[in-house]
Amino acid sequence: MKQLLLLSAAALIPIVAGAQNTACDSLPPLSLSVGGQRCLDSTLQFSAETAAILQTYNWTFGDGQNSEAPAPSITYDEAGLYTASLEAADTNGCLYNDSLQLVIEDCLPPDPCAGQPPLAIQADSIVCVDSLVLFSATGPDSLLRYDWQLDAGQRSEEAMPSAAYDTPGLYAALLVAVDEEGCTYSANFPFEVEFCEPAGGCHYVFPNTFTPNGDQTNDTFSLLTNCPISNYQLRIFNRWGEEIYQTEDPERGWDGNLQGGAAPIEVYYFVARFEQADGQTRQLQGDINLVR
Repeated sequence: MKQLLLLSAAALIPIVAGAQNTACDSLPPLSLSVGGQRCLDSTLQFSAETAAILQTYNWTFGDGQNSEAPAPSITYDEAGLYTASLEAADTNGCLYNDSLQLVIEDCLPPDPCAGQPPLAIQADSIVCVDSLVLFSATGPDSLLRYDWQLDAGQRSEEAMPSAAYDTPGLYAALLVAVDEEGCTYSANFPFEVEFCEPAGGCHYVFPNTFTPNGDQTNDTFSLLTNCPISNYQLRIFNRWGEEIYQTEDPERGWDGNLQGGAAPIEVYYFVARFEQADGQTRQLQGDINLVR
């Protein structure tokens, strides 16, 4: 007896590779958009529009920045043409890609203060004691207001101020100026004040006679000099060696009074010590003839 082999109908249908569609076929489209002013330092809001349910995001913005946020916010700090791209995946692991180009511009109005020449102060770098020095400024042509600080407590609002200094040393002039556009400029100028010996040299002398009679001529006994001094001391003695007057102020002198009254007419003696303009210490001494 022959046996019959029964096969199901399904077993008779051939299996063709690739006949079935995958889950990533016919994906919905993806498009990118950006909101905000496309200007330097402005905040831009990026977003992705699609009917798919996206699960992961990988944004790049063409300047080295990246983000994994669904809708990132970024700023550009340099003007130029950039390409922003998104690579995303949905819940089935299907990939989506899109990109857009954007131009970032410098949207600020031009700076009226940019490109102006720098402010500079002009004056002598070496100044003599008690001599006038003239300051001036070069730079922008449209300066309207000046605020000079000329050191030693001296200030001016003139365009070209002058000043004198009675003490040697290092000084600095500072100028703050404003032009027609409201732009502010500043400059600093260091200079040195030194003693300049007059023609013929310095002279230091005391008179040997004075007449304290109130006629406004030769009424005081004091140092006569054409140069500055420091560390001054003047002492006056009577004929018995008693000190009757002493001062450390070179601008003052003995007026011929003694203990509230007129000193007697006779010969007195003085000793003076001081520091010359060149730094040397000097001592002068001698007789004084008081005549009325």
